[in-house]
Amino acid sequence: SLGMVYLLDEMLRVFGRLRSARPGARFLFIGHHSASDLVARARALGIEVAEDEILVQPAEHGEVPGWLAAADLAIGLIKPSFSSLGVSLTKLGEYLACGLPVIVNRGIGDVGEIVERIDGGVVLSAMSDTEMDRAVASLDGLLAIDPAGLRARSRLIHDMPVALAKYNEVYDSMAAAGPGRAM
Repeated sequence: SLGMVYLLDEMLRVFGRLRSARPGARFLFIGHHSASDLVARARALGIEVAEDEILVQPAEHGEVPGWLAAADLAIGLIKPSFSSLGVSLTKLGEYLACGLPVIVNRGIGDVGEIVERIDGGVVLSAMSDTEMDRAVASLDGLLAIDPAGLRARSRLIHDMPVALAKYNEVYDSMAAAGPGRAM
């Protein structure tokens, strides 16, 4: 979904730059969106796109991995705010599990740190033209990332046994601190 926290305009700006560097690139939105609305929004931003350059594919939950397999790269930009420091890009785990390198932004939970730690993509420090150009300039490197290696590195963080062990550590430390005590 493209809720209020997603930076759609900025994602379209990245795509516009990416498309200039790679004519023939397409932007795939998986979900129940309006392709004509997305094209109109891109054009309102000054990004000239053809109707067939922004694709929308409605999908049920179980179909999403199959559609992600059609992609070469994922973009997930979220509005940074104080509350964003305590959230994550939910889609990040899906993208990485499918071996997709990502373009994300800093200030969203530990998303930037995870992407950098596993060498899984580019982390934008700002929504500036300079930062977006830096991401596009790294496109060859992103597309050269081995999907199987990216999945393996991601599992070191996102695999269910790893996540359960981390949750247990948190709960154990809370229990050791006692009732009403900070960790």
